[in-house]
Amino acid sequence: MAEVKSMQRLVLDLFDNVSEPLDQRQPFHTAFASGPVITSRDAAATGTRLRPQMTGIGILPRGRIFSTFNRDHMDEAMRVVRLLMRLDDRDLQLALAYLRDNINEELFVYSISVLSTSQPTLRRTKLPPVEEVLPAKFIPSSAISQARTIQRRASQETQETIIIDVDFTGNDLDPEHRLAYWREDIGLNAHHWHWHIVYPYTWIPELGTIRDRKGELFYYMHQQIIARYDCERISLNFPRVRPLLNWTEPMAEGYAPHLSKEISGTVYAFRPANMTMRDLPFITVDRLRTWYQRIIQDIHKGSFTRDDGTKVQLDNDQGIDIVGDVVEAAYTTPNATFYGDFHNLGHQIIARVHDPDERYKEEVGVMADSTTAMRDPIFYRWHKFIDNVFVEHKMKLKPYTEEELTFKDIVVNGIQVQGKMSQRPHIIGTFWQERTISLQRGITFNSAIPVSVRYRHLQHESFTWNIEVENKSNADKPGTVRIFMAPTFNDTRQRFSPNDQRVLMLEMDKFEFNFKPGKNIIQQRSEQSNITIPTLRSFGELIAESESDDLLDAQSYCSCGLPEHLLVPRGKQEGMPFQTFVMITDAVKDRVNGDSKQCHDATSYCGVINEKYPDKKPMGYPFDRVILAADWSTFKTSNMNFGDVTVTFKEEVINANAGSLVFPK
Repeated sequence: MAEVKSMQRLVLDLFDNVSEPLDQRQPFHTAFASGPVITSRDAAATGTRLRPQMTGIGILPRGRIFSTFNRDHMDEAMRVVRLLMRLDDRDLQLALAYLRDNINEELFVYSISVLSTSQPTLRRTKLPPVEEVLPAKFIPSSAISQARTIQRRASQETQETIIIDVDFTGNDLDPEHRLAYWREDIGLNAHHWHWHIVYPYTWIPELGTIRDRKGELFYYMHQQIIARYDCERISLNFPRVRPLLNWTEPMAEGYAPHLSKEISGTVYAFRPANMTMRDLPFITVDRLRTWYQRIIQDIHKGSFTRDDGTKVQLDNDQGIDIVGDVVEAAYTTPNATFYGDFHNLGHQIIARVHDPDERYKEEVGVMADSTTAMRDPIFYRWHKFIDNVFVEHKMKLKPYTEEELTFKDIVVNGIQVQGKMSQRPHIIGTFWQERTISLQRGITFNSAIPVSVRYRHLQHESFTWNIEVENKSNADKPGTVRIFMAPTFNDTRQRFSPNDQRVLMLEMDKFEFNFKPGKNIIQQRSEQSNITIPTLRSFGELIAESESDDLLDAQSYCSCGLPEHLLVPRGKQEGMPFQTFVMITDAVKDRVNGDSKQCHDATSYCGVINEKYPDKKPMGYPFDRVILAADWSTFKTSNMNFGDVTVTFKEEVINANAGSLVFPK
């Protein structure tokens, strides 16, 4: 335990104001029994000793934007990970201290975050929230400048925290600004960062860890994000996302992120409206189109060609995993030369559209960075286009038969949703809530006066799923409970057909339940959802915890998951009808081997680290395949049922407090 606490304190030391050289600040790392204080001399000596193994490390300059969609940047990051994986704990600590000030600071944070999912000692530590470590990726530069000004003018004797209110970028002259509350949500963008840390496309089996069904997870997590964004759009009477189909047509949407790194002066570029995708020095738009056409053609043929000429078949449940690896494109793709780097270089072309040949030496836009990409409206159009590639594959699979869908003797009799705030059932209330984030650990200020920013995010009342299920057999039956919901009507108030509605089905929860013979009542609280995670411990809380004798009870990358406050779409002030869906499947057939007790909190979107994905069914089942039924009554089997819920939005801020009826204790 001493070595874990020592590593925990060191990680907090190294992540504290990571853009500032370590020797310009007083580290708070103190010695534990097996962890002596790290000195700059020891770290430098270790760096000298390891230098022959550091070829290709230190290429990206400090102060530049690290792009998770840039293969050169990612190659360097994985070189760092492989180097550190080979070291014992003492050398690892010294190497971390050396690398912190000698490689790009964002690349350093990314690499250590990836390493923490696998390295035994680091796995037992907790990393601070990325929004506190790298706040310039989340907080507009104007708010940071305002904080500096107010702090500079404040009395040095004050201990009162300076709080700066942060608004969303842009204004209503841009219609898409009305959705900024969702796209610029800090928890949402942090989720995207975390997901790409747990599932980097540079992962290979030789690293000795498991990333089960990684390609399928790439498909499913992003498909669900697009579906959730479409629900937000319908809430505002906007049309659903249009895929970015025509690459010679100007992109109507522009985006100005207002994000910059003050220390280096690096600014995320603004993309004006109506710009067109253009060739980059290292990739042409035509080349991207060729890769896309090859992928689509071979999906229609039912197989991909490996680089040795052999075929890999796609007409099965495993095919989607291979399609995901090809589209992303992961290092595990069967043929990188032929199918290319379609998804990642698409991000790059869009991120550089303002200065494609680099004649003005402008930095990239937010689409180059997994921490910021979801802020941009074009992200959703690009990923809707990507999702349509997966749709081409799924359309080739036969619809599920009644026999495949049925779980014998299990009958779902009814579904009720009860909110803690709403007096009547079948209503979920949504509203605004405020949260503060400390800037002290990511921005260097001239005084010790604490500074935080306050921002607004969507929130929903706590609610409970009440599900009545009858087991008509004489024996216990373990079942997997699958809960979804989707809008009942489209943006023109027309009812969705089953096949149209299925792609908007939001997975809300999935869990196992043992059904006794006869009547069973399931009560599942919204905060138990395996889609979401609660707010992470702050930097300050982790420092306090590391100084206590409490056991470090979980590792950091339980932090992959949708933020809890975005589980429910916004809805409408007059109420927005949603259809709920519950299906029970045979848990004995669904289970996979695995005994980890850690990080089971958001498994549907994030899996389980270093273990098999905890469900044998295809992700999104039963809505991952075409539904031919004209109505849901034709599709429904006894082990599934539908219900109705109305999501009602209030244009007011309701914050949590000790006596709140809205939030669980």
